[in-house]
Amino acid sequence: MGQKRGSLSLSVNAIVVLVLAVIIMSFAITFIQKYLREAEVGISGQFPELEVPVSAENPIGIGNNFLIKPGEERRVTVGVYNNQNNDVTISNFQIDCPNSPAAPQIQPGFETGSVSRNEVGKFKMVIKGLNGMQNNAICKISAGTIQQSFFLVTS
Repeated sequence: MGQKRGSLSLSVNAIVVLVLAVIIMSFAITFIQKYLREAEVGISGQFPELEVPVSAENPIGIGNNFLIKPGEERRVTVGVYNNQNNDVTISNFQIDCPNSPAAPQIQPGFETGSVSRNEVGKFKMVIKGLNGMQNNAICKISAGTIQQSFFLVTS
């Protein structure tokens, strides 16, 4: 009796179908990755982070000059460094410009939270410029018991 050898053979149709399936799958993966990246950028772009380093001397990352025009609404993520001797609960941000007839308003509904001593917290907020704001006014932003002064620039 002769010994039969097994053969592995694929038809030309099966090979073509396999190659087409791999090509279509690679296009689908590329397409999905592209739209997921766009969605990620869109979400993070809604509240861009202000690139202002925070420290004990500069505890709220709004910068020395903050530009907002009357009627404009800015969505920002602000860093807050806790330079106090205990944990601080951030439940309210306020902007006060004593020498200006109007100050930018921080819209309610932003994130709240606690910042441990010598730690940095990130908070999203919507700041709206009001009519009557004075250019180059000295303003103060406060987050709980943490405060910082800045120049309000409107033009």
